[in-house]
Amino acid sequence: MLDTNKNKKDNPSIDQYGWDSHIILLLLQIVLHRQQYLCHKDSNLSEVECAKNPVIDDFIFNTFINHKLVKYYNIMSKNTRNSVVPTDLTLEELKQIVRSIYSRGLPQNENNDPNTLVALCNYYYFKRIDELENNILPKIKKQLQQQQNKVLN
Repeated sequence: MLDTNKNKKDNPSIDQYGWDSHIILLLLQIVLHRQQYLCHKDSNLSEVECAKNPVIDDFIFNTFINHKLVKYYNIMSKNTRNSVVPTDLTLEELKQIVRSIYSRGLPQNENNDPNTLVALCNYYYFKRIDELENNILPKIKKQLQQQQNKVLN
């Protein structure tokens, strides 16, 4: 199980990696899928406990590192000099990253409810939708209009 109660000084912040929300969401989705699989496979594991303290194993690590989106993100980030998923990332560092995501928690969590995997996935999912609707798609639309104007002129 992942110990999410470690001192924040012992854990690197997810912010130091500078990952966009879609990379964090991908990681959380892989973790969620794995927790569901493990809980169905082993009846001794509690889904509630796995949602609060997920098991981070080699399967999650390899699935994340080898995912097409991560590889594409690394290629594009090198071209734009943005942050990348380190190619030498270790399982322990990935565990620390997940701890960091949990310790960051949810904004506006006034009741101090425990951070669960599903709640974090939902937060990053809606954050990504907001980024797409309010930033990325308007930029693409503007670029398309500019290109169309060039072609028509």
